[in-house]
Amino acid sequence: MSKTRSQRAVKWSTDGTVEDISPYVPTPEVGNDAGVISGWGTSGHGYRLDPNGTLADLGKTAYVISVSPGGFVVGSFYISAWATTAVRWALDGTPTTLPSLPTHNNSSAREMNAGGTVVGFTSRTEQMNYVETNAVKWSPDGTITALANLPGSKDSEAHLINSAGTIAGSAGDSAKNSHTVVWRSWNRSRALQVGVPEQRVGGSG
Repeated sequence: MSKTRSQRAVKWSTDGTVEDISPYVPTPEVGNDAGVISGWGTSGHGYRLDPNGTLADLGKTAYVISVSPGGFVVGSFYISAWATTAVRWALDGTPTTLPSLPTHNNSSAREMNAGGTVVGFTSRTEQMNYVETNAVKWSPDGTITALANLPGSKDSEAHLINSAGTIAGSAGDSAKNSHTVVWRSWNRSRALQVGVPEQRVGGSG
C-alpha cells in the first residue's frame, strides 16, 4: 500500500535552522541575499515574505521572476491565457505596470539592480505566436528603452543587470540561431556577442 507524502515549504538560515514558511508562501520561487522570499500562495496569488515575517500580497495572476538587492520583486501579471504585462512591485506589494514598446502587446520584467533599473523584454504576438521580441530596460521612473538586436533579427531578451548597468541576455541572428549577448552601459546601440572579441556585432536594432 503506497503512502502519500506531504511536503512543506521551508527556509534554511545560515546556521542551519529550518523554518516552515508554508503558511505564508507555499511555493517559494526566488529570493535575495537579504533573505526576502517570493513565490506563490493560495488562490493564484503571488507573495513577498520579509525575513521578519511581514507578508505582502502581490495580487492574483502575479508571476514572480526575481527579487532585487533592495527587496523589490519584478515579473509580470497574466492579462490573458497567453499574454503578460511587465510589473515591478514595491516593498508593500503595490504593483507598477511597466510600458511596452509601440505595437507590442506582451512583456515581462526579468531582473532589477540596486539602482532601480529593470530589464526584460516586450513582444508582439499574433494568435499566440511571437512575431518579434525586443530586449528592453526600464529606468526607475518607468521610461522604456529598446536594446539593440543582432543584424537581420528581431529577437532578443534581457535577463540580468549588474550594479554597473551591464546587461546580459540572449539574441537571435538572421539564421535564427540564439546567442548570449551583453549590452554595455555606455552603448545600448550595440549587442556584443559573448566570445567574439571587441567588435561590433549588433546594429541600432
